[in-house]
This record gives sequence, structure tokens and C-alpha cells, in this order.
Amino acid sequence: MATITPIQRREGTFYKARVRRPGQPQLSKTFRFKSDAEKWAKKTEGELERDESGLSTEGHRHTLAEAIDRYQRERMGELAEGTRIAYQAHQGYWREKLGHLRLSHLTPAAIVKARDDLLTTKGITKASANRYVAALQAVLTRAQKHWYWLTVNPASMVAKLQEPPGRERFLSQAEIDRLLSACQESASVDLYLLVLIALTTGARLGEITGLRWSAVDLDRDLFFFRVGKVNATKGEVRAVPIAAAVKDLLKARKAAIKVVTLRDDALVFPSTTSPKRPINCRDGWQSATKRAGLDGFHFHDLRHTHASLLAAHGASLLEIGRILGHKTPSTTARYSHLTQDHSHTLVNEVVAKVLMTDEAKAP
Repeated sequence: MATITPIQRREGTFYKARVRRPGQPQLSKTFRFKSDAEKWAKKTEGELERDESGLSTEGHRHTLAEAIDRYQRERMGELAEGTRIAYQAHQGYWREKLGHLRLSHLTPAAIVKARDDLLTTKGITKASANRYVAALQAVLTRAQKHWYWLTVNPASMVAKLQEPPGRERFLSQAEIDRLLSACQESASVDLYLLVLIALTTGARLGEITGLRWSAVDLDRDLFFFRVGKVNATKGEVRAVPIAAAVKDLLKARKAAIKVVTLRDDALVFPSTTSPKRPINCRDGWQSATKRAGLDGFHFHDLRHTHASLLAAHGASLLEIGRILGHKTPSTTARYSHLTQDHSHTLVNEVVAKVLMTDEAKAP
């Protein structure tokens, strides 16, 4: 049964609609106009009647908050640590903003409005806003394809915001020397090796700090970086050579570990507080870049620096993409201008040989 009650406020008269059903909690909502309150009450009563008769869809029975909570219970443990941390933060926003909505009422327009609120109220970038939507889409895809709570994923109909070109910051040889010197002087005993691995492999920070001894082959001089879940038995793995200087440091590090038997799944860079958690090198990194005169330089820029070094020494875009683990050629294409000088030199050398006279070709 629905009731409409007038409420006097400083701004004027408002109307509170209440809907009660036997054995269920009361539902209520306040409106500025009585006609809106009556429409809401009628609609809510109809939805409750359909639910009781079994005519409601699964999307009407579950809210977005329920979907997010279930996703985090069932799926979070399977995700890589970096993805897990980001999803928890991003999905927390959606839970707070739209969690009260039933999935059947969650529309692309509502998602876009909440996404645009991020741009205006939190001042985040368009790229970050797209990541928020991606985190929501992961939940709704699960609800659609695994739980059958949805027939259509509304987040999949939200167009991505146009993102600016990716950041490209490469270190010169002089800057590399200053950075490595600053890392050697760091109070963090792990920082120098972390940075050296990043410079010589192009690996991401999360890939390096999450590296386990089982993925370090010192006999064949190879790192094995897994794409995706840490504990996956299937999936993509890329092998990247271990530089000689890095190998020496790794061998010394392994020999210095004071345990009877080193487990293969042990982290190469464990936290000082818990051997099961990777190290956090943020403070040491910031101090080292400041001492090296590289304020504003990001750890991820070491990945770009590695790509620039590969290009300078003649690596093709295909080779660069394979080493960095890019899934699509378009991601590697950002480095195309770095390979042009080598391509020009190669073409000129080939053409010069083709155009040589017979006398010049003769031994």
C-alpha cells in the first residue's frame, strides 16, 4: 500500500511517498511535486507485484552494489595486484555513486553522467575516466555472462573519451648515468637493481616487483614475465634476456639469502615487513630522481627509455613490441619515429650496393 505525506521545509512543501508490502521493508522517496511522488509510488508497487509473481527480471532483483560486492568476492583474487588495487578504487566510486540502482535501471546515460562528474569534481584525466568505466564494465560483463543478471551490458555502449597522445620521456646517456649513481647511493638497497632491470628489459614496475625466482632462469639468462594473473597456468608469457650486469647482481642476491632452501615462488624483491608482499620503492625512487636532477620523471618512463635504446641500435618495431609485451602493433607505433634514422641508414646502404658499378663490385 502506498501513502503520500506532505512535508514542510524551508524551501516549501515536499511530498514523501511510502510503499509498504507485507513482510518487506518500507520503501520511500521524497519529491518536490505530489504528482511525481504518486507516479513513483505506482511504479514501485507495480515492480514489487511483478517481483512477487516471478515476472521480474534478474536485473530488477539485484542492485549495482550487489554486483560489485559479488565481483570483488569472486574475481579479485584472480587479478594481478596492480589491476586489483585499481579496480578496488574505481569500483568503490561506482558503488558509492550508482550502487543503489537496480541493474535494470542502470543506463548508459547514468554511467556517462557519473563518469563526467569525475572530470569536473575530481579533476582526473580523460584516460583515468576511461579506466573507471573499464572497471565498471568488468563487473557488468561478469553479471551478464556468468551470473545472467543482465542481457545487455550498458557500460559497453559508453564511448571512450578521446585520450591525448601517450607520454614519451626518454633519458639521455648522461641522465641514465646520473640516475644509476643516485640509485647506488640510495638508502633502498633494492633500488639500483630494480632500475637496472627496468632499463635493460623495459618491464613495468609491477612486473619487476612481482618477479619470482621461478621466473628467473640464470642458466639461460632469461626473465619470464607473465601477462595477466600471477597464478595462471595458461596465458601469455614473454621471455626477455637478462643483461650480464643484472645477472651478476641477481646471482649475488640469491647467494646472500639466508635460508636453507629458497622457494621457487619466493619474490625476488619482497617487502621488508612481509616476504609475501612485493617491495614498495616509491620513496626511494622519488629521492633518487630528485638527486639526479630528474624531477617529474616517472618509473614507467624507463620503459620508454628502453624502447628508445632498442630503436637506436637497430631494433624493428616488431622486435620492440615483442620485448615490451605489446598486444597490438598500434601500441608500438608510438616509437616509429625512433626507428626512422636506422631505416634511412639501412636503405641507403642497400641502395648504395645496388647502384655500384661493375668495376666497383669487382674484388
